[in-house]
Amino acid sequence: MNTLAAPRLPNASSTRVVILGASQYPQQPALDNPRFLKSALAVKDYFTAPAGYGLAPEQLLWLFDDAGHAPAQSERIADFLKAAAGVALDIVVYYIGHGFLGPDDKAYYLALKSLKPDDAQFSMGFRALQRTLRNAARQSRRYFIIDACFSGAAAKELMSVDAVTQRLVADTDAEAREDIAGAGTALLCAAASSEVARAPSTEPHTMFTGALLGVLQQAAARDERMSLQQLRGQAEDWIKQRFKADAVRPEAHAPDQRRGNLSELPLLAPWRTGAAAAMAGAIEFDTTVFDDAGAIHALVIEAAARDGDSEGAQAGALANHLQLAWDYHSPQILAAANRLRTTRRQLAVNTDAEHGGFSLHRLALGQAFASEAALAAAVKALCRADVAVFDLTGFDPGVAFLLGVRAVARRGVTLASVGGDYVVGGELLVPFNLQSLNLSAHSAAQSKEGQGQQPWDLLGAKLRHGLRELAELPHYLDLPAFDAVRQIGVLSSAYKPVRYTERTLVLCPFSAAYSQKQWRQHLSVQLPARLKQHALKTGADTDVHPRLARLLDVATPRLVSQTLFEAIRLTDLCIVDWTELRANVMFEAGVRLATNPLGAVHIIDAADAHAHVDTHANADADADAHAHVGDTANVAPHVRQMLRLFKPVAYRCKTGDSTGFAEMIGRFEASLAAHRSGEVGFVFR
Repeated sequence: MNTLAAPRLPNASSTRVVILGASQYPQQPALDNPRFLKSALAVKDYFTAPAGYGLAPEQLLWLFDDAGHAPAQSERIADFLKAAAGVALDIVVYYIGHGFLGPDDKAYYLALKSLKPDDAQFSMGFRALQRTLRNAARQSRRYFIIDACFSGAAAKELMSVDAVTQRLVADTDAEAREDIAGAGTALLCAAASSEVARAPSTEPHTMFTGALLGVLQQAAARDERMSLQQLRGQAEDWIKQRFKADAVRPEAHAPDQRRGNLSELPLLAPWRTGAAAAMAGAIEFDTTVFDDAGAIHALVIEAAARDGDSEGAQAGALANHLQLAWDYHSPQILAAANRLRTTRRQLAVNTDAEHGGFSLHRLALGQAFASEAALAAAVKALCRADVAVFDLTGFDPGVAFLLGVRAVARRGVTLASVGGDYVVGGELLVPFNLQSLNLSAHSAAQSKEGQGQQPWDLLGAKLRHGLRELAELPHYLDLPAFDAVRQIGVLSSAYKPVRYTERTLVLCPFSAAYSQKQWRQHLSVQLPARLKQHALKTGADTDVHPRLARLLDVATPRLVSQTLFEAIRLTDLCIVDWTELRANVMFEAGVRLATNPLGAVHIIDAADAHAHVDTHANADADADAHAHVGDTANVAPHVRQMLRLFKPVAYRCKTGDSTGFAEMIGRFEASLAAHRSGEVGFVFR
């Protein structure tokens, strides 16, 4: 067996990934397959997940379901790799779709979305793809993972597995002869013989990709990196166990092994899912990246990934558009940034550094809420970033929470953008408290709006104006709350805390259903009575009448936002109701935890919790006495993390059922006791 002589092993920082293929073929709709898209999204998730390979968004080029012809896609690949020249030691190309032999030259082709019957030029020639990689990244090691159905309708006849594999190997060998020393090529292919066998209708993914992802998840238990040869063998076993007679046999190959067998080099990191993913995600955000005072530090807070997100709204799109904003508009942004730094007597931006003066950082929701320490690190990052850019696509609870923290923590430049199908000026349902935001758009539709209106142009203009106005305006604001929680009054009495015996603030939804059920029939009835009983037990005056107040219940003609944020800061007992998982409530929760050392008491309707989480009873008590929130089943991974982190108290909306109310008061008393001993909430700290 040939082995590489002490090679530099692959790692995330020196790897670039290209994902090619298609799930839709407008000229050949009979070839459409939604499982191709699901498989490609799963592969992307693996490569970009902190608990997977851990690539930054700019290290992955997503061309799946791209409508461009082969030359256009080849050019994008070349530009992507040239930008990483001298950095990318390992390049992975992952293709999912249909493959076929050309009707005339019998060369092997990878079908693109532009596929046309009997016209190979509208597909990607495999040898041409190899040349593109070799010419753009001659010093790199190149890995091709081909998950292709070899019986595409564009082929003249059904091909055997051996024939296709031989063609792929021959093409790989032919191009590899021109590899320079230190570079190399390796190939892993599905070798499937039929559409039915490689993408079973009963499976969410293709047979081959599903097996590879399963093997990588199993490798997490051993903390083992996998070579292509190891993947081939274990994927074959996986497929045999699950598909019996329909099983396909993957093939791995590495030509020109004068410097060793590249297919035996440990390439892919294990994929930690479930508890293992939570542990991997618990790695704190490295705030030392902000220590370089010579850079404009931009932090992108990413929205949760969504199924079917195949165009501009896919994970990482906002970070890519922000980088383009700098690339296109750096002179203007730089001038505004240096003007701000001059007014603050800070160092000018160092454009001669490796980052060119602009340092882009990515904070994924899974990374932010993996643990208390991880969230504390995320909060520090929000405090230190010169620029924070929030992806508000879908108004994820976690993004809204972090936006609330940023709103209090830093009078810096903060941008908010929406993907999906949103175009600036279009109709958009924006949560209360966020309606004053000046939203941008980074959708595929916005990219088609023309010069000056493309996402990077919008972000560039907002960034330039924000930095300039921050230098000129003492009370510059691009988020609510910053001034509202600080400018409460001129007398010291205005800052006096509001005791729970006087008023409890409840941050909650205002939907008709919630107001009628949870609020009017239960919380506003039962909790004040429990608070009064607790106050009497602790020696309070018999005339004490604790009351619950929502924003709508505060009797003042003052602006809603000022009233709310003042109450959020000053009220001792603040309850955050997670029922319905409303973004406006999560934003207010972030503001609360950042402004009051007592933190908050988090609660959730037990019935609503069952829709989002599994509840279980305390084994040592009555089944209805202590319902707690456990692991979730039907919510986004970051919401599961948030629920585990904040542990909202489950209460029941049943007449006479006081389940949860005693625990709410107990948690508040615990926070009071901790505060008296000098402890504060970790977000506030």
